[in-house]
Amino acid sequence: MKRYIALALVCLALTDVMAQKQKVVEKIVDEDYYPVDGAVVTLKRTNQQAVTDKNGVFVLEEVPVYFDSLQVTKGKRSGYVDLPMRIQMRPQVMQRFSLIVKAGIGAGKFMQGPESKLKDGLSIYGGVGADIRMSKHWAFQPSLLLVSRKMKGYDFYDYYTENNGDGSSSVSYDQVSGTYNPFYLEIPLLFALKYRIGNDLNLVFSFGPYIDLGISGDVKKEFRKRSYDSSGDYNRVEYVTENQSLFGKRFTGGFAYGIGVEYGHFLIGGTGRVGGTSWNHSEGFLDVAFEIGYRF
Repeated sequence: MKRYIALALVCLALTDVMAQKQKVVEKIVDEDYYPVDGAVVTLKRTNQQAVTDKNGVFVLEEVPVYFDSLQVTKGKRSGYVDLPMRIQMRPQVMQRFSLIVKAGIGAGKFMQGPESKLKDGLSIYGGVGADIRMSKHWAFQPSLLLVSRKMKGYDFYDYYTENNGDGSSSVSYDQVSGTYNPFYLEIPLLFALKYRIGNDLNLVFSFGPYIDLGISGDVKKEFRKRSYDSSGDYNRVEYVTENQSLFGKRFTGGFAYGIGVEYGHFLIGGTGRVGGTSWNHSEGFLDVAFEIGYRF
């Protein structure tokens, strides 16, 4: 109980300080910064008492500027905190709504069939979000992110020919490489489960769906072009590049997850995505990233 009381009493703030008396109007909170209602606050060696309301607020009138301790009682639990000094402290009550800015960097990979030759690529994102506390341990965390992902290789083997009038091939093209440059607006809708593991330190697990909107992007494909003579043997080889838009279907989505810690206003952790691409919903996509953020 003493630890509980100590954490609660560091939230005292003084207002209306007069000559030798003061009025104390503040909140009592628990270790998770939730208001404690129905607690009896007593000024030691006096008959001055106050009871916290549903928001944890209590009021004590005519309190000496210097006093040695307060007693806080809640049910069968009670304890003293010695304070042989003037109290000058700040409120630390848990916020129900917080604005968050975040950014991350990671690696992504398209999940294709046996012909896929896509290599891991760089992903970078940044944006804003919110932390809306639903209960002691749960929060809803929607975000709005701008995401850039780049890949090299090709998602399937591309081969085609140009035929002569007699049905024989005059030119053939087979893909040898490609560069993918998609740019998304991403909307994660996550639920966060938080466990307090220290003073101002929370362990956070998050999960939920996300929606992707393809904003822009293209793929540059490099082909090996073979030209054939009348006998069917190719007599010239050259390389050509072809540009294509990525976004035939702009909306897609998937599942997002993460694990991290909150320390004060700072956030750090790892996140992941499993979903489909915006240009072809049948193509799977994996992404893992390191993320940092700041909560206002």
